[in-house]
Amino acid sequence: MNAVLMAAIVGCIVLAYWGLHQHEFLNFDDDLYVQSNQHIRNGLSWQNFKWAFGFNDKCYWHPLTWLSLMLDCHLFGHKPGPLLLGNLVWHILNALLLFLILLKMTGARGKSALVALFFALHPLNVESVSWMVERKAVLSGFFLLSALYAYVFYTQKKNQWLYGLILALFALGLMAKPVIIVFPLLLLALDYWPLARFKIPAAGGGTASKLRGWLREFAAFFRLNSRIIIWEKLPLYALSMISVFISMLSLMEEGGVVHYKVIPFYLRVANFFTSILEYLRLIFWPVELSIYYPFPQQIVPMYFLAALLFAVGATVVAFYLRKQRPWLLAGWCWFIVALLPVSGLIQAGLWPAFACRFMYLPLIGFFILLVWEVDERLKGRYADFLKIVLCVAAVIYLAFLTRIQNTYYSNSYSLFKRSLEVVEDNALALNNIAVHFGYLGRHDDAMKYLERGIKLYPKSPGFYHNYGASLVAKEEDEKAVFYFQQAVKLDPKFYKAYVSLAMIRSRQGDNKEALQFLDKAREIEPDDFGVRISYSDILAKQGRHEEAISHLIFVLDKDSRHIPARLHLAQIYQNRGLHKEALAQYDILDKTVPDKKGFVYYKMAGVYAQRKNYEESRRLLEKALNDGFDVFDLLSEDKDFKNFRGTAYYRQLLEKRKK
Repeated sequence: MNAVLMAAIVGCIVLAYWGLHQHEFLNFDDDLYVQSNQHIRNGLSWQNFKWAFGFNDKCYWHPLTWLSLMLDCHLFGHKPGPLLLGNLVWHILNALLLFLILLKMTGARGKSALVALFFALHPLNVESVSWMVERKAVLSGFFLLSALYAYVFYTQKKNQWLYGLILALFALGLMAKPVIIVFPLLLLALDYWPLARFKIPAAGGGTASKLRGWLREFAAFFRLNSRIIIWEKLPLYALSMISVFISMLSLMEEGGVVHYKVIPFYLRVANFFTSILEYLRLIFWPVELSIYYPFPQQIVPMYFLAALLFAVGATVVAFYLRKQRPWLLAGWCWFIVALLPVSGLIQAGLWPAFACRFMYLPLIGFFILLVWEVDERLKGRYADFLKIVLCVAAVIYLAFLTRIQNTYYSNSYSLFKRSLEVVEDNALALNNIAVHFGYLGRHDDAMKYLERGIKLYPKSPGFYHNYGASLVAKEEDEKAVFYFQQAVKLDPKFYKAYVSLAMIRSRQGDNKEALQFLDKAREIEPDDFGVRISYSDILAKQGRHEEAISHLIFVLDKDSRHIPARLHLAQIYQNRGLHKEALAQYDILDKTVPDKKGFVYYKMAGVYAQRKNYEESRRLLEKALNDGFDVFDLLSEDKDFKNFRGTAYYRQLLEKRKK
């Protein structure tokens, strides 16, 4: 019977997420994680392994997530389909683990399967499955649930090797995503129910008040169970503290922590309580979901008070009913405790008011509470029939909505168009739709959304800069200058605008002013790779090759797999006639670039053509053609092939094209 239920869970998940393998990369951090991350794209290697375990400017410390994505790229390539199917596999494993854990703890096969199904099929979890970046959520969830499964066995056998396994699995989970730091506190909720490990003190009599009686009972409870609460879980607490320290260190290294001057602490606390109401609303009515909900600039005091009273009231009720309905207290505590790491009290990067992905673990506690409570409430002659009808209806409802929600994640436009429909005041959605159109070369469409962004957020420098970038793409440099200047006016530290102004001035022949703009950008971001590469471009035009090379070497010392810097360096060597050095750089690129190497082969062919090794040049051109790179449009104008165009090898290549 267990095998049948597990097969049903897997089947429901596959049906709900059918079509996931056809999704595209999203222009929301997918580039940082895979598309432009050569460490990930190049797969497993010792160098990439060291990078994964070090601090970098991509994200907080989660080396196991990096290694997981590297392994997928190593085995299946760099297309989004296999990577997303990897997310789905981890999600399926998590649902099966949840079923086995609850079955082991409670023996209630039907209710355990239902909780697992609700968890697996709820639309709130689509974000964690269908967004490649959230590999960290499903992966950390797997190790947390694996550690929990081991813990259930440990409570029965008290084997030290089992405890060692729990520690190892927990450590791996923390290296996937530190959001699971609350694991030891979640264990305490399950120690209460359904594991029933706590010794309950006898009720005291004759107390002057009920509150005083509760306090005495709590003190007695703590004394009786201090071994389970503190000493048994001390190594787990220690791992959590170490993870917090490393995570904060990596975030400070990256400079991503949001200061309390930007978002005050009181606003973060208020948002945490109001977000509880929002999450509960979305659990029962998961229809209008957005990938991003902007953090509020203010919260209506009455709304905050209502949310606070609800959270406190629900906790008091669950505590009051703990003896008759212990699942209420255990499930509610799991829900609230699992929310704490994503409460926003400590923020980094573009932090939302609340997020669907933040619900991946808290949902488990709420569904335990819900399923056991509904089962307890439904009594009577037709109770069993009614339960079956409700369960089937709920599963169909969730699976249907998940299937719809999954389609929104098929590409950037559909995702952020939907986000804009759900949350109209949404700068991220406007910007990312514009970026999507820009990537497709539809700059007029991109500018329409950027114009809306400028009207709604007239003090946002990003919209002005991106509008200027669209004008540059349309070869309207003079118009673009105004928008870049506006971006700088709004934010004098918006260094990307200085870089854009520098490149315009360089194209206009004013390299002196261009370097002045780059000097300003470098003052703000001295280590930015884009600034350094822009320096090298302009200095090379001035014939200051050694200075240009020094900037590229700076980038490559930091990231030896940085493809644009290596290409620029090879080009400078080639322009100077240092063919041996140029070929050495192209050889490194041939080994570094995982796919679509046609342009590299074309550039190598140009070097051999300059060296008058025409046979090797033709061979590399054919190799570029076989890789899907059309060389013929470039060959007729490229000065590197001036002599090659007069040879029989060129004519042979043209004949091959005709065939």
